[in-house]
Amino acid sequence: DDVKRRFIGQIVPLYRQRGTKAGLEKLLKLYTGEEVEIEEVEQLPHYFQVKMTLSAQDRSLLRRKQQIARSMLDKEKP
Repeated sequence: DDVKRRFIGQIVPLYRQRGTKAGLEKLLKLYTGEEVEIEEVEQLPHYFQVKMTLSAQDRSLLRRKQQIARSMLDKEKP
C-alpha cells in the first residue's frame, strides 16, 4: 500500500519523464526502494545498462524486487 501511495503521488512527474533515463531511474527506485544506476553505452545507440544492488535478506523478497525491476525494464523498452 505504501508503494502504491508513493507511486500515485509521483504519477504526473513520472509520466512527463517516461522514456528517459531519469524517468526510468526514478521508476525503478520507487518500486524497489533501491538505488539505481543507468549507464548509456556510447558505441551502441538505444542501449543502456542498469545496475542495482538489491539489499533484501529474504530470498522471496529479493526475487520479487528482481521481477519488478525486470518487468519495469521490459515495459519501458522501445
